[in-house]
Amino acid sequence: MDGFAPNDVDTSLDEIIPTSKPNVDFDAAKAECTAAVEELSADVSGIGPKAAERYLLRYEFGFSTKELAEQYGVTSPAITKHTRSVREMVLKYPRLARIIGQFRAERADLIDPTIDDHLLWEGQFETDSTEANAQVAFHVGDFHVPYSWMYSLTAEAQDGDTVRHLLVYYIVDADCGVFLKRSLRGVSHTSWRRTPHYQRQWNYTVYPLPHPEIPNEDGTLIEAVEHHVPYDVKKAYDEVDWQVLEMYAKSNIDVERPSASFSLPDVLLDHIRQENSINSVFDYSEEVHKRHNIEHLLRLYPLTQLSQIPLETVTLLWNGPLTPPESMESTTKVLKTALEASKISINPGHRNI
Repeated sequence: MDGFAPNDVDTSLDEIIPTSKPNVDFDAAKAECTAAVEELSADVSGIGPKAAERYLLRYEFGFSTKELAEQYGVTSPAITKHTRSVREMVLKYPRLARIIGQFRAERADLIDPTIDDHLLWEGQFETDSTEANAQVAFHVGDFHVPYSWMYSLTAEAQDGDTVRHLLVYYIVDADCGVFLKRSLRGVSHTSWRRTPHYQRQWNYTVYPLPHPEIPNEDGTLIEAVEHHVPYDVKKAYDEVDWQVLEMYAKSNIDVERPSASFSLPDVLLDHIRQENSINSVFDYSEEVHKRHNIEHLLRLYPLTQLSQIPLETVTLLWNGPLTPPESMESTTKVLKTALEASKISINPGHRNI
């Protein structure tokens, strides 16, 4: 772990992250599905082994409907009918999603790092447009936080009196077999004695494992982070337009922080110092609660847009009341509000999905 070494950022953005294209053998994939198929078909939901197998081959291994139809000697509509029926059950019953998540985790060969929180790396990236000072740290997960372990990237690049901040969190869920990237950008000035002005939304990218863009030689996914750190630094400072964020930051230094940043401890402390109000604590608690729940849904359903999840499932998974009193209308409103505070990209990494 202490040998963390980000790749050179000088290469083109498309070449920083190595992308493998596994040639999955159909018979080998079927054999690998056996235990998960038995567990899914043993559930009281009534999923048959044939439908369970076809669903896993379709959504977890990436075989297209046409490929499966040819392999099984049936029509494409027959494959679609089977996979759609299982998918509806998985979305309705989170216990089935957890079975599939465990299957995903086993395929990914994840190994929990047996180390404590510490700084992994500190240095500088020279991109095409700037020099950025960066730190990468490792964080242990426990029952207080919704991840198995996590890597964090903090970077700063200065342009005159303007400082561009980048925060990226690489979250590993070893129970559901998911690598979740959460990022946020902010702008400050050298004269400020406060936290940066951050963008409104958290940006999420979800990678169900194993994934061609997530290298994993030692089981801890640290190799993936060694590639994604320089990729995210280069993309943020060379390809992302900061002008709108800088305009808002310069227009009024007292402007209220966007909602995404309320869940940052530094912003909470800054609010308390400036306002001396209990409202800052409420804002922080609400945003952390909302963020944890959104990430819970993303980790359990990494191949599904959250808007496709039935509201009954959201209510069941949400940690705590959505709004009092609970109702279908309040569930819809809370989920919509939470999604508006997040920009989410689902990255299945499979063929023809």
